[in-house]
Amino acid sequence: MSDNYERLKELKINDIIFVIYIVISIAAIISNNIEEKSIMNEDKDIKLVTNIRSAIIIASILIYLYFLYKSYKNYKNTDDSAPYRQKKANKYALISSILFLVAAIIVFYVNLLNIKEEIDFL
Repeated sequence: MSDNYERLKELKINDIIFVIYIVISIAAIISNNIEEKSIMNEDKDIKLVTNIRSAIIIASILIYLYFLYKSYKNYKNTDDSAPYRQKKANKYALISSILFLVAAIIVFYVNLLNIKEEIDFL
Protein backbone atom coordinates (compact mmCIF):
# COMPACT_ATOMS: atom_id res chain seq x y z
CA MET A 1 0.00 0.00 0.00
CA SER A 2 2.87 2.36 0.77
CA ASP A 3 4.28 1.91 -2.75
CA ASN A 4 0.92 2.82 -4.26
CA TYR A 5 0.71 5.93 -2.07
CA GLU A 6 4.20 7.02 -3.11
CA ARG A 7 3.41 6.46 -6.78
CA LEU A 8 0.15 8.45 -6.52
CA LYS A 9 2.04 11.25 -4.77
CA GLU A 10 4.63 11.29 -7.59
CA LEU A 11 1.85 11.41 -10.20
CA LYS A 12 0.30 14.45 -8.49
CA ILE A 13 3.70 16.17 -8.51
CA ASN A 14 4.07 15.30 -12.21
CA ASP A 15 0.66 16.90 -12.87
CA ILE A 16 1.87 20.10 -11.19
CA ILE A 17 5.06 20.00 -13.27
CA PHE A 18 3.03 19.71 -16.49
CA VAL A 19 0.98 22.77 -15.48
CA ILE A 20 4.26 24.61 -14.85
CA TYR A 21 5.42 23.58 -18.33
CA ILE A 22 2.26 25.13 -19.78
CA VAL A 23 2.94 28.37 -17.87
CA ILE A 24 6.57 28.29 -19.05
CA SER A 25 5.41 27.86 -22.66
CA ILE A 26 3.05 30.83 -22.38
CA ALA A 27 5.81 32.95 -20.82
CA ALA A 28 8.17 31.98 -23.64
CA ILE A 29 5.61 33.03 -26.25
CA ILE A 30 5.11 36.36 -24.47
CA SER A 31 8.88 36.84 -24.30
CA ASN A 32 9.23 36.16 -28.02
CA ASN A 33 6.43 38.62 -28.82
CA ILE A 34 8.08 41.35 -26.71
CA GLU A 35 11.41 40.70 -28.42
CA GLU A 36 9.75 40.79 -31.85
CA LYS A 37 8.13 44.16 -31.07
CA SER A 38 11.42 45.56 -29.78
CA ILE A 39 13.18 44.46 -32.97
CA MET A 40 10.51 46.06 -35.15
CA ASN A 41 10.68 49.30 -33.14
CA GLU A 42 14.48 49.14 -33.09
CA ASP A 43 14.36 49.29 -29.31
CA LYS A 44 17.63 47.98 -27.95
CA ASP A 45 16.41 47.47 -24.38
CA ILE A 46 15.67 43.78 -24.01
CA LYS A 47 15.94 43.68 -20.21
CA LEU A 48 12.33 42.51 -19.85
CA VAL A 49 12.94 39.67 -22.31
CA THR A 50 16.08 38.66 -20.41
CA ASN A 51 14.17 38.74 -17.11
CA ILE A 52 11.32 36.61 -18.46
CA ARG A 53 13.75 34.10 -19.92
CA SER A 54 15.70 34.02 -16.66
CA ALA A 55 12.50 33.24 -14.76
CA ILE A 56 11.69 30.49 -17.25
CA ILE A 57 15.14 28.97 -16.89
CA ILE A 58 15.07 29.17 -13.09
CA ALA A 59 11.72 27.35 -13.08
CA SER A 60 13.24 24.74 -15.39
CA ILE A 61 16.27 24.35 -13.12
CA LEU A 62 13.96 23.72 -10.16
CA ILE A 63 12.09 21.09 -12.15
CA TYR A 64 15.36 19.46 -13.22
CA LEU A 65 16.51 19.44 -9.58
CA TYR A 66 13.34 17.53 -8.69
CA PHE A 67 13.98 15.04 -11.50
CA LEU A 68 17.59 14.69 -10.36
CA TYR A 69 16.41 13.95 -6.82
CA LYS A 70 13.86 11.44 -8.09
CA SER A 71 16.42 9.74 -10.36
CA TYR A 72 18.99 9.59 -7.56
CA LYS A 73 16.40 8.11 -5.19
CA ASN A 74 15.46 5.46 -7.77
CA TYR A 75 19.13 4.71 -8.44
CA LYS A 76 19.97 4.33 -4.74
CA ASN A 77 16.84 2.32 -3.93
CA THR A 78 17.26 -0.17 -6.75
CA ASP A 79 17.06 -3.62 -5.25
CA ASP A 80 20.12 -5.82 -5.73
CA SER A 81 17.85 -8.52 -7.11
CA ALA A 82 16.45 -6.15 -9.74
CA PRO A 83 17.05 -7.05 -13.37
CA TYR A 84 20.21 -5.68 -14.98
CA ARG A 85 18.13 -3.64 -17.46
CA GLN A 86 16.35 -1.84 -14.62
CA LYS A 87 19.65 -1.01 -12.90
CA LYS A 88 21.05 0.24 -16.19
CA ALA A 89 17.93 2.33 -16.89
CA ASN A 90 18.10 3.93 -13.43
CA LYS A 91 21.77 4.74 -13.96
CA TYR A 92 21.08 6.33 -17.35
CA ALA A 93 18.14 8.29 -15.94
CA LEU A 94 20.43 9.70 -13.25
CA ILE A 95 23.10 10.65 -15.79
CA SER A 96 20.54 12.33 -18.05
CA SER A 97 19.11 14.29 -15.10
CA ILE A 98 22.59 15.57 -14.26
CA LEU A 99 23.21 16.56 -17.87
CA PHE A 100 19.87 18.38 -18.16
CA LEU A 101 20.64 20.32 -14.99
CA VAL A 102 24.12 21.26 -16.20
CA ALA A 103 22.70 22.34 -19.58
CA ALA A 104 20.04 24.49 -17.90
CA ILE A 105 22.66 26.20 -15.76
CA ILE A 106 24.77 26.93 -18.83
CA VAL A 107 21.75 28.33 -20.70
CA PHE A 108 20.97 30.51 -17.67
CA TYR A 109 24.51 31.89 -17.73
CA VAL A 110 24.34 32.56 -21.48
CA ASN A 111 20.99 34.31 -21.01
CA LEU A 112 22.52 36.55 -18.37
CA LEU A 113 25.29 37.47 -20.80
CA ASN A 114 22.47 38.83 -22.95
CA ILE A 115 23.81 37.31 -26.12
CA LYS A 116 21.49 37.94 -29.04
CA GLU A 117 21.89 34.38 -30.32
CA GLU A 118 18.71 32.36 -30.11
CA ILE A 119 18.95 29.34 -27.83
CA ASP A 120 16.18 26.82 -28.30
CA PHE A 121 16.43 24.90 -25.06
CA LEU A 122 12.95 24.75 -23.60
